[in-house]
Amino acid sequence: MSHQWSQDHPTSQRLTTSLEVKADIVGAKIENDAQTVINMILKHDHKHNGLFGIVGMGGIGKTTMTHKIFHDERIKNSFPTRIWICVSKNYTRIELLKEMLKQAKGSDDGAQSIEELELKLVGALVNRFFLVLDDVWSVNAWTDVLRKPILIAKSNGIILVTGRHKTVMEDLRASYIHHVQRMNKDDGLELFHKVVFEDEKNEDPDLDEMAAKIVSKCDGLPLAIKVMAGMLISKKRTKREWERVLESDLWRMRDKEDELPAALYLSYEDLSSVLKQCFLCCASYIGISYRTDLVRLWIAEGLIHVPNGGLMEEVAEDYYKELVMRNLLHLNPRYSDEIRYSMHDLLRALATNLIGDEALVISDGRVADTNNPNPLTQIRRLWMSSKGDTLRLPGAVLEQKSLRVLQLYDCTETKTIEDEAAALPALKNLRVLDVCETQIECLPDFIFMNLLLLRYLDLDRTMIREIPESIGRLANLQTLNISECESLRSIPKAVTSLGMLRCLRVRGTPLTHLPIGMGSLTNLNHIEGFVIGHGDPPSNADVGCDMEELRSLSNLRFLSACKLERATLMAGPSVLENKPLLRHLSLLWTKRKQRDDGEKEAAEKTCSGLLPPSSLEELTLHNFPGRRFPNWMMSTSSGTSFPHLEFLILCNFPCCTELPPLGQLPRLKFLKIEEASAVRKVGPEFLGVCFPQAEAFPRLEVLKFTGMPNWEEWTTLYAASEERSLKLFSRLERCTFTGCPKLRGLPESIYCAARLKTVVVSTSDQLSEVEFRRRETMEMDDCPDLILARDSTELPHWLSDRIDRERDEKNSELPSRTVITVKANVIIIKQNRQVDAV
Repeated sequence: MSHQWSQDHPTSQRLTTSLEVKADIVGAKIENDAQTVINMILKHDHKHNGLFGIVGMGGIGKTTMTHKIFHDERIKNSFPTRIWICVSKNYTRIELLKEMLKQAKGSDDGAQSIEELELKLVGALVNRFFLVLDDVWSVNAWTDVLRKPILIAKSNGIILVTGRHKTVMEDLRASYIHHVQRMNKDDGLELFHKVVFEDEKNEDPDLDEMAAKIVSKCDGLPLAIKVMAGMLISKKRTKREWERVLESDLWRMRDKEDELPAALYLSYEDLSSVLKQCFLCCASYIGISYRTDLVRLWIAEGLIHVPNGGLMEEVAEDYYKELVMRNLLHLNPRYSDEIRYSMHDLLRALATNLIGDEALVISDGRVADTNNPNPLTQIRRLWMSSKGDTLRLPGAVLEQKSLRVLQLYDCTETKTIEDEAAALPALKNLRVLDVCETQIECLPDFIFMNLLLLRYLDLDRTMIREIPESIGRLANLQTLNISECESLRSIPKAVTSLGMLRCLRVRGTPLTHLPIGMGSLTNLNHIEGFVIGHGDPPSNADVGCDMEELRSLSNLRFLSACKLERATLMAGPSVLENKPLLRHLSLLWTKRKQRDDGEKEAAEKTCSGLLPPSSLEELTLHNFPGRRFPNWMMSTSSGTSFPHLEFLILCNFPCCTELPPLGQLPRLKFLKIEEASAVRKVGPEFLGVCFPQAEAFPRLEVLKFTGMPNWEEWTTLYAASEERSLKLFSRLERCTFTGCPKLRGLPESIYCAARLKTVVVSTSDQLSEVEFRRRETMEMDDCPDLILARDSTELPHWLSDRIDRERDEKNSELPSRTVITVKANVIIIKQNRQVDAV
């Protein structure tokens, strides 16, 4: 599966991340327990690796507590390398090693074997590390996969393991095991109220009474409390409505084997029929963690119906949001716009029980009861992993001929699918075929000739060399994924006859061109990697698509276009003008060191002709070679033109000396400026205003400047006296300056931002003065001439007092070459940087 936004699956279990969601952390007990474990970790002998365990039943809060430990400042400062790995039941050895290598800031360099990855991981573990292995079900993940490279590595560290079973921790020989207990009544009520009422205060004592009874029925499990609270959000806040929930017979349901809380059954039964089906699909798709993939699969399985001519994708996204609101899906906060989710393993177990024998998972050829399937149950969904080079379907599937979904996972050696005679009858009703991340070089002809009901075909990251013209027979195909297929150079003309196609992903595949005629696919609403022109056009051949092909695609919601240097000049209005549904636009030129004046001028004209519609929410420009951004970006009325724009990334524009006036974009939340080597000064024009008592960047939360080697000055006003009359950065929470060596100072408006929590400055040789205001985090690194200036007449008391304590603890004056990092009320002192506190 693929996705577009952000950086960065392998199991049927939930995917946890290292990111802390503070709204989930409730009550003093979690805090106290976390501090107990932290103290034990910090006391451990640095000369040896240490292994610690956290044990508790499903839904009890093990991951929440581990987040608290992982993000503790003392842990961060003691362990330069911190790694979070979610293991779960169906982990794969290669994916586990790759993920750990990635988080250790290493590179796999295309390595595929376990031996190669182990060596690279050993080389990456050069600093003391803190490794979390979350949701471990057996000792094998440690003994068979990670133990060897960790023991060989030069550095030592701490391994913190979470799981349900104490015996696993004992088998791992953990030096300390912490047992997580159930949530008490007060903490449970606090969590319940936070979900149902958010920031509101409940003034109905009857509801307080009902809430206490509901929380009591959840038996101290945070997950059950959150799910019940999520269900009640959509109900009327009346005593009678909540009493109906309390009186439900479903409270008496409980799966003895999996110990599923009755609250989960009740929350499922409260869903509409279509949401029930969507929820069950979430649990059964292995490796799917992106919203866009989930939405496409729901559509492919025929779950989404739109009676009034709207877009199925928009209806499906509404269903997704409701499942999130009900806490049946959990958002990953690392990603923008709610694009990545996870599912708790208890909720997945509930859905698996409800699906029953209709879904089958085969791991390395092993599965129960495949030779004697229930004759009353048809297998409709099959997920297979295999170590062999040929995929062979199980006998039960071949006999029943009812399969709708076939997905391969952990099939890194699979090259072919078994012969047509055996497989065709079993697959003729297939809707979804996912063979991504396999070694398949070509698909059998019967896939394209006979699977006429196929709606979803995923070939991402395969070794496929050619797609035959017979793909044109797949008249019902809605989604075609061929991203990062390094051996594929072209797609056939027949693709332009796929009239039902809604999504085409070719991002990262080295295509020379797309065939002329893509504009005829009027149902297309998602294109990733629209290749402009032809890289090497032979005579009498398809010269590829130009931007003009986009004009007729009025349903586009997502568009990323690349090779824009090949675009020809467009006459008339913008080709994006009639795209009222367009939400995401990404424009990419090929990165080159040198451009002549003609290329720069052509880029400017091309970009000017791509005026997006006002519906735009996300915009990225990469490798723009022009000397000036287009008028639609440079206009001070951009706030009126783009009232919905929330995310903006401008990356690598080496010839532009001036930034666009972006301060008047009313909903902009995230702004990143990267690799702007020609920018020397950022002035008040950046705000888009020049009059007193105005407001700029009213909703901006994250601001990042990266790779601006010649940037010297940032001022926000024409006259210093005007500074305090403007309302600037009123919601800014994080501001980062990386690789800006000549920047001399930060504007007053940054220090005055009321909600600013974090300021990070790295590699700024000329930065001479920074004011400390009360912040959660202020980090200054590699700023050799920095002076920490006083806020008013003196440094804040908490800062000066902490510096005094640090001096006392060290029994000496601060070293002459230090860096002071301020995090909350803590000063961390590091060697080898020059800082003078005045």
